[in-house]
Amino acid sequence: MLKNEISKLQRQPPEFPDVNQVAEQPENAGAKKLSKAWKKQLWRLLWLLLFPLVFFIKEWAAANPDVIEQVYSGQVYPILSMIIGKLFGWMPFSFVEFVIYALLGLFFAWIIYTIVTAARKRLRAIKLVQTLITFAIIVAVAMNVFYGMWGFNYFRHSVAYSMGLELKEREPQELADLCVLLAGQANALRESQLEDENGVFVYAEGNAGILQKIPSAYSTLAEDHPEFKRMAVIPQPKTVAASELMSYAGISGIFIPFTEESNVNVHQTPLLAAVTGAHESAHFMGIAREDEANFLGYLACQYSDDPAVQYSGIMLALIHAGNALHRISPSAYSQLYSHYNDGVRRDLAAHNEYWAGYEGKMEETVTQMNDSYLKQQKQEDGVQSYGRMVDLLLAYYDR
Repeated sequence: MLKNEISKLQRQPPEFPDVNQVAEQPENAGAKKLSKAWKKQLWRLLWLLLFPLVFFIKEWAAANPDVIEQVYSGQVYPILSMIIGKLFGWMPFSFVEFVIYALLGLFFAWIIYTIVTAARKRLRAIKLVQTLITFAIIVAVAMNVFYGMWGFNYFRHSVAYSMGLELKEREPQELADLCVLLAGQANALRESQLEDENGVFVYAEGNAGILQKIPSAYSTLAEDHPEFKRMAVIPQPKTVAASELMSYAGISGIFIPFTEESNVNVHQTPLLAAVTGAHESAHFMGIAREDEANFLGYLACQYSDDPAVQYSGIMLALIHAGNALHRISPSAYSQLYSHYNDGVRRDLAAHNEYWAGYEGKMEETVTQMNDSYLKQQKQEDGVQSYGRMVDLLLAYYDR
C-alpha cells in the first residue's frame, strides 16, 4: 500500500504555487489586518461623545437648581460623600497625592518610551493613535464622573438661600462697620495666642495638628445650623507631603472629589492654616463655590472651642473685608489698619511676605487655570468670585 502511494507521487510532479501569489499573500493579509485595527479605533472614537455630554449636563444642571438641591445635593451626594469619605478618610496621609505621583510617573514614562520607540523607527502609527484615544477617553470619563461624584454641587442653591440670608447692595459704611467689628474680634483673640521667636502667631499643635480640630467645629456648627448637619462626622483634613510645591503654585489647599479628601498645604504660615482646612471641608459638605466655602470655613472656625482656630477664621474674614474696603476707600482702610494691634500686624506681614516669596510663572499659570476652571462652572467672575464672601459676611451680621 505504501509502495503504491510512493509510486503515484513519483509519477505526479508536485504542484508549486505561483510565485506572484506567494509574494502578494502577506501584503494582502497585512492590509486586511491593518484595516481591521484602524476600524476598531474609529469605533472607540464614539467614547469621545462624552465630551459634549458634559456640556449638556452642565447646562441642564444650571437650569434646574431646585432638582440639584433637593435630589442630588440633598440626597445623593451626602450618601456618596459618606461612603467614599469613610473609605479614604481613615488613612492618615493623602491617598490621592500618591496616586497623582504614580500617574505623573506613568505619563512621563510613556512619553520617554514613545520618543525612544520613534527614534528607533519602531513606533507604529496605530499604536500611537490607540494610546492617544485611550487618554482622551480617560479624560472624558473622568469629567463625567467628576460631576456625578461632586460637581453638580456647583449648580445647587446658594448658602445664602439655605441660611435665609439676604444678599443685596450695601452702603460703604456697612462694610466699614463690619471691618471694625472683625478687627476688634481679631485683636481680642490675638492677645492669647502663642508666638514664635519672631513674635508671629503659631499653633501649639503645629499646622498639621490643628487640622484635628476642624471636624468637631463643624459638628458644633450644625447644632445651630441644621442645614449643615451631616450623616457622619466629616473626615479630618489631610496634610500634603509636597506642601511647599503647592506654595509655588499659589495653592493653600485643594479638595479632590474622587477620594473626598480635603488636602491642606501645611508649609504655609500658620495664620490661615486652620481656616484653609475648614474651607476644604466645606467642599466635602457639598459647598462647591469658592466664596461660599470661604464663608462657611470662617463660620465653622467661630464654632470651634479653640481660640487659635477662631482667630484663623476671623483673620480670613478680616482680610477679605479689608481688601474690599481698600478698593472702595484706601484712606478708610488705612484708618482701619491703624486699629490692628501689633500681633495682628506681625501676622499679616509674615503671611504676605511668605506668599510673595513664591510668586512666579508657576503661580501665575495655576491661577489662570483656576480662573478658567471656575468660569466653566458658571462662576462668571472667576477668581474674583472669592470677593463675594464679603456679601455673605454682611448679610450674616445683618440678620
